[in-house]
Amino acid sequence: MSYGKQELPGPGMHHSLHVAAQVYAQFLCYGNALVKACEALRHTLYNRAALMLLQDDISAFAMVPGGVRHLTTGQDISLAALAEIMQPDDRLCMGESLMPTTPEMPKGGEAFRLGFPHLIYLYGAHLVRLEVDELTGQITVDGYLAFTDAGRVLNPQNYEQQVQGAIAQGLGYALFEDLSTRDGTILTKDFSTYILPSSMDIPDIESNAVETIEHSGPFGMKGLGEVTLNGPLPAVAAALIHSGISVNRAPFTPQRILEALQKQGAGRP
Repeated sequence: MSYGKQELPGPGMHHSLHVAAQVYAQFLCYGNALVKACEALRHTLYNRAALMLLQDDISAFAMVPGGVRHLTTGQDISLAALAEIMQPDDRLCMGESLMPTTPEMPKGGEAFRLGFPHLIYLYGAHLVRLEVDELTGQITVDGYLAFTDAGRVLNPQNYEQQVQGAIAQGLGYALFEDLSTRDGTILTKDFSTYILPSSMDIPDIESNAVETIEHSGPFGMKGLGEVTLNGPLPAVAAALIHSGISVNRAPFTPQRILEALQKQGAGRP
């Protein structure tokens, strides 16, 4: 039984950091653009509500469930009533956002005209506990611990689902999913040969949010998904190395584990 640990940032996760930045760039851009579009729509609703109530100060209005309220008089106007007087142009609100980048372009990055180099990254640390059967080469993952910095967490349930789902996919990438080809033809062309993990293959996963506030992100968020997807494979690889097994090709199938054990003189004949 051995423990494998992979922390970000670190040499083994350089690519993971890069991908996580790509995801955050997309999330920040469309998230902030959506916020700006919603703010523009709110401004339009306040203007139309002021028109209906013969008010000239839109700062006295606030959104309430299902409508708009004039705070001074306490009068409410439903969104349905406002929609009836809104012209087609009023219903279309747009927002735009650009990914913040560093002021200096690194050597070799001249071809990237927009959104590079990234300024903000996601971070995580993964710990996996696994067992290796030296007779069969089978790897069993007994436990998994993940810490993730994804900015502010607005929906804990959604956060947990994202982390656990991504780790399950990452373990599939590390242990099961092997896309085999020959002369340009895919040999593993269905789920009888391209193996996916089931619920029986996924261990109990404990995830912890390292909550930070990213002021450039929508409501302090960064993003979540691929940063946790990238952790399982190097964590499993580190655990194997810790136990004296070196495999340089994923997925770490029983056949490859047995071949590595035999080369290292640790396997059974």
